[in-house]
Amino acid sequence: MTVSSATLIEELRGKIKGIVKANEPMSRHTSYCIGGPADLYAEPADIEDIVTLLVESNRLGIPWYPIGDGQNLLVSDHGIRGMVIRLGKPLGYIKVDGVRVIAGAGAKLTKTMDVAMRHSLAGLEGCTGVPGSIGGAIVMNAGTKYGYVGDVTRRVRVVNSDGSVQDLTPEEVGFTYRGSGLQSGGRIVVEAEFELKPGSKEDLISMVDRLKRRRNMTQPSATKSAGCVFKNPDDLHASRMIDGAGAKGMRIGGAEVSTKHANYLINTGNACASDVRALAERTREMVHDKFGIMLDYEVKLLGDWQDVD
Repeated sequence: MTVSSATLIEELRGKIKGIVKANEPMSRHTSYCIGGPADLYAEPADIEDIVTLLVESNRLGIPWYPIGDGQNLLVSDHGIRGMVIRLGKPLGYIKVDGVRVIAGAGAKLTKTMDVAMRHSLAGLEGCTGVPGSIGGAIVMNAGTKYGYVGDVTRRVRVVNSDGSVQDLTPEEVGFTYRGSGLQSGGRIVVEAEFELKPGSKEDLISMVDRLKRRRNMTQPSATKSAGCVFKNPDDLHASRMIDGAGAKGMRIGGAEVSTKHANYLINTGNACASDVRALAERTREMVHDKFGIMLDYEVKLLGDWQDVD
């Protein structure tokens, strides 16, 4: 039985309430708008569906990969061997309980912040302008120098690879700079609870507006990208190092190092994933040659990179 066989598809469709497809182009589900097909693609309707998908995937020996809205993701042109589980609108709920905000993994980070502000709750405004959904934000500890989600997270609900559901403390999540212990895989984030502080709605709106203006001045907008591709090494700035190495504006195929913010690699309209990956690797080499530092990826590379690795 192949991973995408019609029999398997029908079997899975009969066991979950959500959507199951075969050979789904990942270009439809990433902010880069590139990427080959996933053998299997599922959009669960609820946590129960996620449990079923993991149990069935493990029973059949099929690897699985959770994604949100594909904002911090580069998928290979060769696609993904296994099942992609996309957490979307069904897990997009946001609830407010006193100073606590509970959000499903499919909720947008920016929308969660907006809901908190409307309830005069402070703590998430440091994530102003950061794209992506709550699930990915937890795994990557999304944020800026003004604050990270891990700073205010008090509980994370996950589905383990065996289908069991578990609540984790921040210590168990293991938040780090632009990362967490959840990056090692084996679990899917389905919900997060944030503990915020009462604040002035007017002051919060003013701060967010100020951060949005600054972000719009310094970072490219309305482009096909995945945000910052590389992590900042220690107290240095990856974008400044890339610029200093002479890579700003460099192109490979349809991919370009942004002339506005050098840590953004842009799909100018006709790039393929191999263009972006090749440009990223060339950029890393130039920074290493100039500064002796090899930049670490912040963007997640997913799929079969047989032409590169």
